[in-house]
Amino acid sequence: MMAQPSYKKYVLLSLGTFCLLQLFLALVYWKLIDPYWTWRQYRAVDITSFPVLIRQALVNGYIANTVAKETKPLVLVMGDSEPYGSFVEEPLIFSHLLAQHLPNYAVFDISFKGAHFADIEKVIDSLERYDIHPEFIIFDVNFAHFRKPGNMLDDDPEVLPQTSIPMWLAIASVTLPNVRSVYQFRNQWPDIRPETFNYLPLPRDSIPRDPSPVFEESFKHVLSRLKPVSKNIVAYMAPFAIESFKYYGFDDIAFQRLAARYNGICQDLGGDCLDLSSALPIENFIDIIHLNRQGHAFMAQRLEQEITKQFREISRATTTDRPGRKLSGQRLP
Repeated sequence: MMAQPSYKKYVLLSLGTFCLLQLFLALVYWKLIDPYWTWRQYRAVDITSFPVLIRQALVNGYIANTVAKETKPLVLVMGDSEPYGSFVEEPLIFSHLLAQHLPNYAVFDISFKGAHFADIEKVIDSLERYDIHPEFIIFDVNFAHFRKPGNMLDDDPEVLPQTSIPMWLAIASVTLPNVRSVYQFRNQWPDIRPETFNYLPLPRDSIPRDPSPVFEESFKHVLSRLKPVSKNIVAYMAPFAIESFKYYGFDDIAFQRLAARYNGICQDLGGDCLDLSSALPIENFIDIIHLNRQGHAFMAQRLEQEITKQFREISRATTTDRPGRKLSGQRLP
């Protein structure tokens, strides 16, 4: 009588096939996985390419494995796709250029596409968890923040505990069930020509005439959360390609009112406000909000000037009661 194949053999074969599939998919999406082995310095990898379930853990892991281990005074950039540098090579985004201009500082960029005030607060949670107090925190405000707020990170603290991302979870995030969603996300963007301005389709209400009722409360709350973390906060109104407003039918007078409201709130709360909303001509943009290489070079220069100014003010004042790392005689170049 012929022996029946053992079911264990099929189980092992299935497990082996699954493991090989995992490895294959990890190789296919190596550019998504690799940064969490190396933990790049200047810019956290685009977490929006990963499932929502693990995005907060990825942010925690980047902060724990890179930012928290830095010994230099920190300059931390936070925000959405504009400071993240969408469509621009990492060495040419302004946070990377700023790091080259300020060799005595360590500059980190924890920005990601679509980030709102709620996401910035989650980054603040992670900074507090690891007792990190940057010398300077820079974050942007743009028209998306004036609308109803949203968030890109997971809201539920029960989904994943406050831990760094383990490698098996990073690999599992690109398994077969997620291949289609990752592919679709990466193909949602139209074909962008980063060397020229692109008139991309936008809803007519992309820039509201008046801020959302919760904008002021959300903005104030973020600034109040940042104060115990860093004494030097630079909130800047992101540059816009104002010259394109007419094409889209946007009300530039209403936009100026939004910028004025932002400035008023920031100044009332003692933040350092930079209204850069109309600082650049259209030649410095890829689209209405995203900067090209020239735009990022301008931002690096402008923010370096702001940090230099505040550094001089710090030098004239005592730093004994400031949180976190002291400047320890560090000098700007």
